[in-house]
Amino acid sequence: MKKKQVIRAGIWVLLGHFISQLIRLGGNLVLTRLLVPEMFGVMAIVNVVLMGVQMFSDLGLGQSIIQSKRGEEPEFINTAWTLQIIRGFLLWLFICILAGFLWAGRYLGYLDNDNVYAYPLLPWLIMTAGIASLISGFNSMSIFLVNRNLMLGRMTIINLTAQLVSLCVIVSIAWRYETIWALAAGGIISSIIEMVCSHKFLPGIKNSFHWDKSALTELFHFGKWIFFTSIISFLAVNYERLVLGQYLTISELGVYSIAVFLSTAVVTAGSRIAHSVLFPKFSEVFRNEPEKLKDIYYKSKKQLHFFLFPIAGCVFVWAPIIVELLYDDRYQYAGEILQILMVGAFILFLTLPSGSCLMAMGRMGYSFVGNAMSFLTLVIGMPIVWKNTGMIGVLWLISFAPISRMLIGGVGLYCNAIFSFWKEIFSLFLLIIGIALGIGSLYLFRDIVGFDMYIFGFIG
Repeated sequence: MKKKQVIRAGIWVLLGHFISQLIRLGGNLVLTRLLVPEMFGVMAIVNVVLMGVQMFSDLGLGQSIIQSKRGEEPEFINTAWTLQIIRGFLLWLFICILAGFLWAGRYLGYLDNDNVYAYPLLPWLIMTAGIASLISGFNSMSIFLVNRNLMLGRMTIINLTAQLVSLCVIVSIAWRYETIWALAAGGIISSIIEMVCSHKFLPGIKNSFHWDKSALTELFHFGKWIFFTSIISFLAVNYERLVLGQYLTISELGVYSIAVFLSTAVVTAGSRIAHSVLFPKFSEVFRNEPEKLKDIYYKSKKQLHFFLFPIAGCVFVWAPIIVELLYDDRYQYAGEILQILMVGAFILFLTLPSGSCLMAMGRMGYSFVGNAMSFLTLVIGMPIVWKNTGMIGVLWLISFAPISRMLIGGVGLYCNAIFSFWKEIFSLFLLIIGIALGIGSLYLFRDIVGFDMYIFGFIG
């Protein structure tokens, strides 16, 4: 894999992410003025439920195509496509059943009326938004082939087009009717556009139904760890939103979802580079020149952290100001929440790109254990922390939970002869530099901006 090809792919990922976040932010700012906070709280639950169903059934088909030596064989690809369609139908069926249980729970009085899960439209919103999973099952496997070969230009354009069109639909419905159904419609529109364009505009093999036993064996062998890791990863990352739906009012959950939205904009930049660029790169190196993997890994990690930590440091320091400038008074508490969540973002960045490297080597067990420990930390800690310290304590627990992923990832690298102590220390140094840049920028511009802010008591 040529260096120029990797750089070009990285540029496309960053450019796509930057434009995507601008679209998301612009849409979010408009919609927060058209719709009430309660609607964002309800849709936060809808999105978490749908994401959970997706990840609880993740067979790792895309990762298998990227990682496998057979990843460009028609029999292998079309068998994966057939499985993907079957999965899409089963997903939507399960979503409908789940929505039915929620409806029955409310109808029979098992759910407290003050609880977000008792919101009357929630079952119907989940069922409707879940149609996107059925549509996505027909996506072309070319999506993964272009990722395998780091040809990400067309895919980036397709994703941005789908996002922009769906946002226009959402804003139009929200402006005309001021209804939560506007948020549910966007995902369906986006899925239709991505599915059609993946077949029409991406290079690769034309998909058709196929059933190859040897391909199935390999797909399930690699996918079993992806399946378990995806489940535990979803729980580790999203468990707090499911539980906070019981602790917080719908309005408070809506404010929290705004802070999560802003922190995710930063975190996703790193994860997309790790999964869309570095994972294919590491996979090819491991297939062809495994002795070079350690050097490639740390070189990639250093470049990634040089880019991520200054951005994350500035968002961490400026979080209250960002929220005050962008949102009205109803959402101001999201600034404090965002600042604490960014601590978790720093820890997650320190785990990048160890997960992608270990996955490229077929060592997914470490990611499973790390995510399982993070999940258990939240399961055991959240009720105790909530009872004693309330929301602030829970936020800090959420932010520090990924430490176990970082530690287990380090163990995985060490056991596979990849780990370097001093190069890991260098990543911590880059983290400190990133925070220092954020603090320095606040000192430099706070008089011009006109804010008198402090960061956890360190800056007056």
